[in-house]
Amino acid sequence: TGVYGGEGNYGLYLIGDANVENCNSSVVCCDDFPTCSSTSMACSSTVHPNPSYENGEVKDRRVPDNLPGGEKWVESVADMSPIQGSILCGPALRLTASSPRLSGAAWYQRQVEVGEGFDTTFKFRVANPSLRCDVMDDAFTKCRSRGADGFAFVLQNDKREALGAAGRELGYGGITNSLAIEFDTYFNPELLEPYENHVSVHTRGFRNPNSADQTYSLGQTSQVRDLTDGEIDVRIRFDVNLDLSLLDDPHFVSSPFVSHFLENADFVNGGMADWGLGMGLLRVYVENLVDPVLIVPLNMEATLALNHGRAWAGFTSATGFNTWQVHDILEWNFQSLRQDKAYYPPPIVGGEGAFSCSGVAGSDCSNE
Repeated sequence: TGVYGGEGNYGLYLIGDANVENCNSSVVCCDDFPTCSSTSMACSSTVHPNPSYENGEVKDRRVPDNLPGGEKWVESVADMSPIQGSILCGPALRLTASSPRLSGAAWYQRQVEVGEGFDTTFKFRVANPSLRCDVMDDAFTKCRSRGADGFAFVLQNDKREALGAAGRELGYGGITNSLAIEFDTYFNPELLEPYENHVSVHTRGFRNPNSADQTYSLGQTSQVRDLTDGEIDVRIRFDVNLDLSLLDDPHFVSSPFVSHFLENADFVNGGMADWGLGMGLLRVYVENLVDPVLIVPLNMEATLALNHGRAWAGFTSATGFNTWQVHDILEWNFQSLRQDKAYYPPPIVGGEGAFSCSGVAGSDCSNE
């Protein structure tokens, strides 16, 4: 995480429907997948993690988690007593299974430094989509195997058990004080999305709840490979200083929403995050970890209300009512960059060099 010598691994908070690969939602492992027999870990949940969601809020049933006193846990098979799973689980982090109306989140158990830049890489897999058919006159006219909805890498300083709305909101919609880089696989025209397969950066600053609506996107691209095809590597890097040479990069995008942060919009309600003191760059790489597919301007410390530069980092995901799919995170590495912001001395007026005065009223000033 950028600390000299490293910090080790503190584990993950699993919220909502997030769990270990092949864990079911009632007792213990497993869903009878032969690929999960290579680990020695098992998992359990004492409640069915399938609450209903309404306007970004959980209704009817508490969202399960693995916080102290929570309803789900992961431990060695030997310690799984009195019930042991017949097949072992893992090794992937499963944000959602291939079922409808799911929403899950996984947060690193310690806030990480993001205000001074970071570089994170992860590998994901989206698979096992639902089959959706159009019907006319009681006959199937078109069937397509395409799931929903996608997942997001999220930085937030709301709370450690944060979980947003399901469906088109990808599990992060509704989380206040957050920034999300979404990997969306389903086309929602009501959200002004460009295509079913796209990457987009979303935030509404530290005051308002985040939203998957493209109105609140800093920049997006659909020039990426099919996100539902195989295992895909991703890299996300934030630098605190603006590299002017990248402004001419064909992948640099600055949406109209960026202007809200440059002019301190919403002043009547207290103002939004103000980027007037400068900004850095957020770069997103998909498959090719050298050439980015998306570059957007960003001032992290002004956009989010951080905890001394730190925030919760993790992933959220969701499935729809009529379409769904598996969202797995296979690997994840995070490194804080500890960058210093560039300092530009103020311009000198009236001569060269530093300027000084005696401070006595009516005295002359001179250049040193």
